[in-house]
Amino acid sequence: MTTTTPRPNRDALNKAIDVYRDAMRPFIVRTLKANAKGVTVQDAIRQALQSNPGNRFAQNLRENGGSVEGAIDIADFPPILSWRNKAPFKDCFEKDKGFLSKAFLVMQGRHDASHPGGDDMDIERVRVTMYHVIDMLGVINHAAQKAEVEAIRDALTATPPAQPAPPEPQPAPAAGKPVPAASGKPAPRRGARPLT
Repeated sequence: MTTTTPRPNRDALNKAIDVYRDAMRPFIVRTLKANAKGVTVQDAIRQALQSNPGNRFAQNLRENGGSVEGAIDIADFPPILSWRNKAPFKDCFEKDKGFLSKAFLVMQGRHDASHPGGDDMDIERVRVTMYHVIDMLGVINHAAQKAEVEAIRDALTATPPAQPAPPEPQPAPAAGKPVPAASGKPAPRRGARPLT
């Protein structure tokens, strides 16, 4: 039987990025249809990705039965967003000058989350990536998906309920020293007169 180490940070980031991916794909296709003048959406994506010889768009397109949305990978988002000097996506860049940088950071977060090591991901790294995901979903006006990622983030970063602290251990008395009474007051020394 194989046991896996729990990785709540990595799992939460993967869920958040899946929500982001599923929102960005149709957004990219819609935006290119509306703004990529003189070329089809497929041709626009091919042109945007031509400088990346490792892209799998053509293969993904075949594997997804010709679905352009299903063929776009998260690694494809930054070059597509920057195609033709960002012209098709100018509205996004007018709302948020760092839109493309955030797409790169989210892509790197996905890379880190999908290549598990022995330990879970650092919580701060996960929170920063989720912050960018939430921000980008807001820029593209996907309020429901933004709320979904916020809920994933909040569940991950929720502080567990405080547990009562265990009683502090009392040091062992040294030989010949009086043991404190249960009241917390020191026990009277031998031969000492009681206080009145």
